[in-house]
Amino acid sequence: MTDKKRTILIIVIAALVITGAACLIGISRISSRFPLDREYVRWRGENELEFSQISFFVPDYENLSISKINDFRTAMVTAFKAASLDTETSGLFIDCYSAEGTCKIASDKKYTQASVTAVGGNYFDFHQSDFTFGSPFAAKNMLSDVVILDEELAWFLFGATDVVGLPVNIDGSTFYVTGVIDREDDRFHEAAYTGGMGLYMPYESYEMLQNETVPITCYEAVIPNPVKNFAKNLADEKFPAKGSVILDNTARFSYGRLLKIIGSSSKRDMSASVAYPCSENAARYAESVAAKLLFGAIVAFVFPVLLVLYYVIRNFRYTRRKVHEDYVPEIMEKTEEAIRSKQRKRWEKSHPNHKYYKKEKNMENENKSSISKEEAEKFTAGLKKQTTSAKPETLSGKLKKVKSQSNTNK
Repeated sequence: MTDKKRTILIIVIAALVITGAACLIGISRISSRFPLDREYVRWRGENELEFSQISFFVPDYENLSISKINDFRTAMVTAFKAASLDTETSGLFIDCYSAEGTCKIASDKKYTQASVTAVGGNYFDFHQSDFTFGSPFAAKNMLSDVVILDEELAWFLFGATDVVGLPVNIDGSTFYVTGVIDREDDRFHEAAYTGGMGLYMPYESYEMLQNETVPITCYEAVIPNPVKNFAKNLADEKFPAKGSVILDNTARFSYGRLLKIIGSSSKRDMSASVAYPCSENAARYAESVAAKLLFGAIVAFVFPVLLVLYYVIRNFRYTRRKVHEDYVPEIMEKTEEAIRSKQRKRWEKSHPNHKYYKKEKNMENENKSSISKEEAEKFTAGLKKQTTSAKPETLSGKLKKVKSQSNTNK
């Protein structure tokens, strides 16, 4: 491969990796826009028991009421006891419900028609919206005359958004504003919400205004899930409205769930009997976009991954061939030689008196003895040479030596 082609390949791979990483970051950003689907995490806290977040979307003809929801709560507690769960522990499950409608609302200056979300239970724990002013009403205050306005409605009625404590007239009854909510302005909620100006009020209060039972269209619960699918199976079996769409929305933006959506995105939004609330429509739209981003990330990462695998396999084959050609023969030869040597020693040990073994032993001894003779002869010749080369010292020589020493001393 030429340097130019190698450079182009590196650039393409880098671009694909960056694209795949951008898709994954996009999924993370989308997920962060929907904290309502993580109520099970907040509810669990440090509890070792697993929980699942189940959503029930109920058609109007089921006429789901608070009494039926209480029956379902009782059935859940009975199932918990059967599963040996500690039902005495407070906070074993948490739930909320809501219904959609309209009303006429007026201030001392203006009036208009607005959309109503009538809520009950711990609705604002599941749907943690941003409040511009004020705060949500608690579950224990569901029978009180309180209301929450969105910014658009508050501005229309009062020309301001800091209107906490001011009275409004809803269908002839007086309510007091406890908060002003800032609706989500991302593209998912903007596309899903079509109700115009709106407000939130307690379900029981709205039911009293209507003077009739208002069908609950959405029920959500965080349910213990000690074993896989326990919560979902319990919901399918015990929930009284059998025509409902029941979804396990636990970790709905996980990669595993998004992979399932990739193959069914064209059909998953179709439902003839259920009108999903704004929050669910926005979440489903976001899921579809996240699934497409995940598909894009997979496609972007496929080529670099395949290329890496190609080079890994290629290098592995080259290394294996190199080892087989250069090292394996030598290793095999040394191994075979070691085996033969061990076998020979084992055979000699087990056959010490064999004629071939004796003959070889005698030859070794003769070689050792001949070598010793030659060395001895060499050593003897060396001694003789030294002896003949050394001359004895005469008497005259000794006298000369003494004289020379005495002269030196003088």
